[in-house]
Amino acid sequence: MKFKIDGLTLKKISRIFSNISYNNNYLVEMNGILFEITKNNIFIEAKNTYISLKYNLNNNIEILKEGIFLIKAKLLNEVISKLENNEIVIFNKIEDNLITIKSKNSYYEINLMNDKKYKKEKFISDQNYKELIINNLYFKKLIESVVFAGDERSNRKILQGINLKIDQNNIKLIASDNIRIAFNKQKINYQKDLINVIIPIKAIKEYLKLINDSQKIKLRFFENKLLIIDDNLLTQINLIEGVFPDLERAFLGENNQKLVIKKELMLTLLDRALPLVLNKESASTIVTLKIFDQILMIESNESETGTSKIETKDFTFEGGNEFVIYFNPRLLKEAINKLENPNITLDFNSPEQPFIMKDNTDENKFRCLILPFKI
Repeated sequence: MKFKIDGLTLKKISRIFSNISYNNNYLVEMNGILFEITKNNIFIEAKNTYISLKYNLNNNIEILKEGIFLIKAKLLNEVISKLENNEIVIFNKIEDNLITIKSKNSYYEINLMNDKKYKKEKFISDQNYKELIINNLYFKKLIESVVFAGDERSNRKILQGINLKIDQNNIKLIASDNIRIAFNKQKINYQKDLINVIIPIKAIKEYLKLINDSQKIKLRFFENKLLIIDDNLLTQINLIEGVFPDLERAFLGENNQKLVIKKELMLTLLDRALPLVLNKESASTIVTLKIFDQILMIESNESETGTSKIETKDFTFEGGNEFVIYFNPRLLKEAINKLENPNITLDFNSPEQPFIMKDNTDENKFRCLILPFKI
């Protein structure tokens, strides 16, 4: 097996595959990247327990001899990171377990893994699927709008994923970690059969790292798998089986108190209230939001360091003269950062009940429900 390839193409391969293979003590072959060299193409494959990638490389290469090899991903990525973009690199398998990688000024000999133990992924070719064609960057934006609220380590398998529903020109995404719910509903061009799946958060986060252009992709939904076709790259994700809870109901009904404030102002208030907090990212960090005498105050109290109180009068509040609620500031900040509109709305019922953050227009259907602390 022998082929030539340029450094820039190698770096593209490294970017695609660097996060997929990992150190696995039980499934050793998942530590590797498989190269299958044919007469005109190089097929590159890697996988882990929840996502599989296959890339068809058919340009910027010169194939001198066909063959196959399995190389440890970490070692290959280390070598590629040292190469220049304009270098021509020669891969030459000189023994069953040894390959050389040579450029103008560099030479490496790397021990190979046993490719016979690698179980190649079966990428679905069945014609029985539901398909959505969508812009890659738009799809990324939709996923990122809710994935922050999910919990890939949840004790409930269902909540380790994002629920995606598509029907009648609407796409809905929802995720939850039991202390908040993020929901997004947008209009799209889709008039086919209902799609209702649960995509693992771990897998979709890996795919988001691969997106760097605005071309259209094909999402093909099978009974228990999602196949994403993006130019020469195939991504196959194992879907989570089961029924996602109907969390959309949490956003129905009316809230009797409404706070409207500029997005950047609220972020500033939260940031200025936290300098004395020792662990700002902790799940137990609490700030107090108080509304009284036409003043909005964000307060934090740390027994070891002291108290912060930050005020503003630049807001509107409907539904009463006074209000107090306690919550984790990180949860609200992460939700605010998903909004594009300069103003946000916080809908409250009572200090003990969840509150909803949303855009204060009807154009953006993004919502985030957050559980307060009861003190």
